Amino acid sequence: MLRRSMNAFGLSCHGVVFLAAAESDFAFPDPTTRARALSDLRGCIDLCAELGGRIVPIVPRPVGLLGPTAPRADEWGWLQDGLAGAAHAAAAGIKTGIEALNRFEGYLFNRCADVVAFVSEIEHPGLGVVLDTFHMNIEEPNPATAILAAGDRLIDFQVADSDRSAPGRGHVDWPALANALRAIDYRGALTAELAPPITSIDIKSGRANSSAPPKSATHIDEPEFADQLRETADFLRDFL
Repeated sequence: MLRRSMNAFGLSCHGVVFLAAAESDFAFPDPTTRARALSDLRGCIDLCAELGGRIVPIVPRPVGLLGPTAPRADEWGWLQDGLAGAAHAAAAGIKTGIEALNRFEGYLFNRCADVVAFVSEIEHPGLGVVLDTFHMNIEEPNPATAILAAGDRLIDFQVADSDRSAPGRGHVDWPALANALRAIDYRGALTAELAPPITSIDIKSGRANSSAPPKSATHIDEPEFADQLRETADFLRDFL
């Protein structure tokens, strides 16, 4: 059904993202929660294969979890055991990779070096690295050097400028990143991950009003977001 709908709009699938949740967490002490995470990851991999996709980026612990819930050695071991389930991906022809998140969204893998160290220990050809320029801008002393360190382990490169806006609107050094991607002969996708502008809307009047938070709701500035998507598409066509 989903694939038919995509075909009707001329869309193709590049990948499917696995995002951990409270009940589906690869490093939570409860074994049932860890088993659910592996089951959900396998479901993402199967869906990706069914839709003709090629990659499954993985965020193995819930976004916003900023500290451990067990001793570090235990968490590391549970992650290794669970993500060895990426073997399922290799059989389906799908590449998987762990994404490094900034310290305000996660604690486990903040820099490219953290992910590289982990996947090097597992030594599984189906498990690689996912990098995002927004997170890199916060965590990496030199984002271009991080790309070089990822090398052929890099399976997906997610792009947004320093404030999650369209590339070119912030202060990310895009030429340096392009040179680094060329140096490692990166052949994967450039995946846009923008955060749309948010306006505070007064529920009663329907007008923008940031002075009354209890009576307001967030609203995506759709025309502005559409403009940024077009800018991003134009930018990426010439990026490499």
